[in-house]
Amino acid sequence: MFRYLRLWVSFFKNCLAREMEFRTHFVLYFLVDVAWYGVQIALFQVLFLYTPSIGGLKSADMTIFLGTLFIVSGINMTMLSTNFLRFPGYVVSGELDFYVNKPVSPFFMTFFRYTNVASVLNLLTAIAFLIYGIHISANAFSFGQMILFGVMVISGTVILLAMQTVMASISIFLVNAEGIQHIFHSLYQFAMKPSSIYSRSMQRMFLSIFPMALVASVPARVLYDGSISTGLIVWHLCASVLFITLATRFFNWSLKYYSGASS
Repeated sequence: MFRYLRLWVSFFKNCLAREMEFRTHFVLYFLVDVAWYGVQIALFQVLFLYTPSIGGLKSADMTIFLGTLFIVSGINMTMLSTNFLRFPGYVVSGELDFYVNKPVSPFFMTFFRYTNVASVLNLLTAIAFLIYGIHISANAFSFGQMILFGVMVISGTVILLAMQTVMASISIFLVNAEGIQHIFHSLYQFAMKPSSIYSRSMQRMFLSIFPMALVASVPARVLYDGSISTGLIVWHLCASVLFITLATRFFNWSLKYYSGASS
């Protein structure tokens, strides 16, 4: 464990040094992500001009949901998505050989090598927005709720990693895997809305087969929904372990069918 932590710190330092060489890109990336946050906020604020609630969520509840979504997205953009976007290129170019033949986990090398340092600022912005949502909410939050919320945010991020791992693994079997990324981002659109706006059947699907509701909706409910069931919380935590275990096994299995650059 400590070996991989030291290795990740080394990767992070290299990424930080590279980002500091292109500071304009660093600032522009931050501004683009903040603009994306602004679009999501504006969308729901316009809707609240015509209705007091959306899917049972009032304005303050929606702010907490969006803050949660932004935090999970911030972690994903900082640590995970850059590696996911690079993966199909590794397969096509044969660069995956470099990662597979290293004396460390291929999963770690391919999904944690690069860090988008500029997104760290976006993550801090997301945390500030969530704090604002908590401030304007009429609910009282206990220390235990905040701890559980933090654990479930990590759990939701792990589920997001699992889904990207499966998508990346599928690309090993395809000649042109660019469409895989589009499929993932299309599915992710469902995670960007509160699960309560969907029908019962779709909610069940997003809690199990395509666990988009587990990414942000369920963690956010810990803060704004006092009636969230213990069973749902337990399932959320168990699902993260289940999905990442299945995803990594699928990834390792798919590597057996990777032909390599020399083939």
